Amino acid sequence: MAGGTLILCSIQVSAQLKIDTAFRLDGFRREFIAQIPSGKVPDAGYPVVLMLHSASHDKEEFYYKHGWKELGEKENFITVFPSSLHWCYIEKPDSLRINHARWVTSELIESACPEDRAKLISDLHFLESILDWLLLHVAIDTHKVFASGFSDGSRMSHKLANQATHRIKAVGHSSGGYHPGDTIMTQVRVPNWFMVGTEDERFIVPPYNELPFGGDSILSYMHTYLVRILRSQGLTDRYTLAEGENAKTYMFTECRPGVACAPYFFSLLKGMGHQYPNGENHPVDGPKWFWNFFCNPPSTTTSVKDDLPNSPFVLTAYPNPASDQMTLSLSSDQEALKEVVVMTASGTLLIAKPAVSGMVTLTKSEVGSGMFLVQATTKKGHLFSKVAFY
Repeated sequence: MAGGTLILCSIQVSAQLKIDTAFRLDGFRREFIAQIPSGKVPDAGYPVVLMLHSASHDKEEFYYKHGWKELGEKENFITVFPSSLHWCYIEKPDSLRINHARWVTSELIESACPEDRAKLISDLHFLESILDWLLLHVAIDTHKVFASGFSDGSRMSHKLANQATHRIKAVGHSSGGYHPGDTIMTQVRVPNWFMVGTEDERFIVPPYNELPFGGDSILSYMHTYLVRILRSQGLTDRYTLAEGENAKTYMFTECRPGVACAPYFFSLLKGMGHQYPNGENHPVDGPKWFWNFFCNPPSTTTSVKDDLPNSPFVLTAYPNPASDQMTLSLSSDQEALKEVVVMTASGTLLIAKPAVSGMVTLTKSEVGSGMFLVQATTKKGHLFSKVAFY
């Protein structure tokens, strides 16, 4: 192992092998747990899943949480639980100085205390070093290395999907927003699945008190976020919706013209707060859903025409906000607008109005005061926007 002396402790747990390991890397002691299943080594080696903890937590806590090591035993793959380092950072809006375990993502780089900013090292290097260690000590399938994570670990999982595609083949994660600095355009993309709960306070922006579950209004709510990741994944904004009582999953699998893309799934989980779904804290069993996604990544298709949000089709409202009346239309090809549906922030349908000569007139008396989500049906699909009456 490059970087220093290896410290190794292994403990037999039932028929599985728990390996608790530490080594020196980039001047720091780095730690992880690897759980080796009891099943016969597959011909190509064991698949591997990295499970990344949230801020202020560590490898040991997540080793016992969420069911990944149990699923690894059942499905015969290795589960790895790394620990991040502790860093000082400034937490907004109160400018509090906090020292917690944090993964080195662009969010930490921006918020790190001045004395720690120059010390930050690459967690990509650390996680790749874990894979190098496994290659030396255990037979692993390098074509089946995956990552998952919660909150801060979710952000790091996304960074892996964006910047370590030579090692990581798919990711599935929960409740951690992407940072623009970690969402870059890459030549190689991997399947990516993100889940968030309707009651996750980290994603709720006043005046809303929950993420909208009704209709497709979440796509408007998360518009900026989704546009950034779809661009990064090389995808158009067309999707297929899988809808159930407890979850809605938007599946984006259409490549932009001339681009090699990878699928992106976005799931909204009803009634879940800032959590990692494990089948006990929520009906959705995240590890099982993600494992199936890793093993059976959806196929992609190629778009004939690029209709991403920066195309001429943009829904406009004037005036917005309005005191009494506003007009909704498309920025081009007015006749393409067919219908407008207005919903509350929580997704409750208020009114649906057909377009007349490519325009819809909306009045305060029809919907009331406040901010509303608008879904427009066009001849090329759906567009989303926000409007307000005061």
